[in-house]
Amino acid sequence: MYIVIAGCSNVGSTLASILSDMGHDVAVIERDPKFIKNLGTGFNGIVVEGVPIDEDILLKAGIEDADVFAAVTRDENVNIMAAQIAKNIFGVNKVIARVLTPAKNAFFNEIGIDTVCQTDLCVQYIRKFIFENGIKYIAKISKYIDVVEFSVKKIPDDNRLHALLANGVFNLNAVKRGDIYLIPDSNFEINKEDILICTVDNRYIDTIKTVFGL
Repeated sequence: MYIVIAGCSNVGSTLASILSDMGHDVAVIERDPKFIKNLGTGFNGIVVEGVPIDEDILLKAGIEDADVFAAVTRDENVNIMAAQIAKNIFGVNKVIARVLTPAKNAFFNEIGIDTVCQTDLCVQYIRKFIFENGIKYIAKISKYIDVVEFSVKKIPDDNRLHALLANGVFNLNAVKRGDIYLIPDSNFEINKEDILICTVDNRYIDTIKTVFGL
């Protein structure tokens, strides 16, 4: 994929380096030369110095060919404006903006801009850490879908486990058994103390905890 990233602070530079290492073509836009240094000498993508709300700068970064645009500068207003330009003027398919104010999330989602809010993510993670013992939250996919990890304390009843799977509230992605990671098939048998990595509907987290004895 061709990915354009606006902003080269810690978030932008880390994202750019990871995506580049994965083999994607990456362009970075940054107005402050001192932050461009965050990329290091190993970065082999395109770097454009300027502001991401300038259409000429976006064109230099190859916005017309971009599959994804991520606005992750330190200024959420710049991020939103840049995201709107990328989506509405240049027709980029996937556009996401970093926002710092949780209250703005809903509004920007309503106008078709996907957002990520570090404040929200941090608060949600800490809340879950405090109140949902036994479950480690790895990633948030959407409002209701999380990727989690936990150790099995009770072998689940087959009927209850199949009900979770059938209703789409639990999907087993991988299992760590001792020092070995396994990819389960439909006949996989869960053992006590297995560590499960799974995708869950967080509205049913209490049911999942009961099934596995957490």
